[in-house]
Amino acid sequence: SPEAGGGRRASSFRALLASRTQGTVELAFMEKRRSGGTVSGELFAGDVRDALVIIYDDMISTGGTVARAAKAAAARGAAAVHCAATHGLMSGDAAASLNAVPLSSLVVMDTVPDVAERCSRLQCKWHVLDSAAVVAAAFSGWHAARGLVQSDRDFDAD
Repeated sequence: SPEAGGGRRASSFRALLASRTQGTVELAFMEKRRSGGTVSGELFAGDVRDALVIIYDDMISTGGTVARAAKAAAARGAAAVHCAATHGLMSGDAAASLNAVPLSSLVVMDTVPDVAERCSRLQCKWHVLDSAAVVAAAFSGWHAARGLVQSDRDFDAD
């Protein structure tokens, strides 16, 4: 995760990936601080030397957070750096920011209009996933387990 706030999400992703691959999947974290419109933070926790790194985040807006994390992972010896995010806003100079770092591939969902056109500016491999199946599975699971929504406690505020 490129930020400590995404730790729980990254831990869940790590567990799922380890289960599906039957392999060992480690975690690494990158510090992220905001002050006004500026993002900073240089601390990096985790050993990524010779690892295939997946930066897992909820949203790519300007690309700055992902670019910082990709650059930091590569500087620490990562064999390859990939990114998976739910929402690919790709605003402003996001493509330029991501093109300036060693990012092998990017996967986002189709939750933003024209996301494929926005990703077409990337030099790395990219793929846009259809969110319909994910949303349908979530509704199906909620319905089968306890109805669509029992209370506001069903939704995590994070």
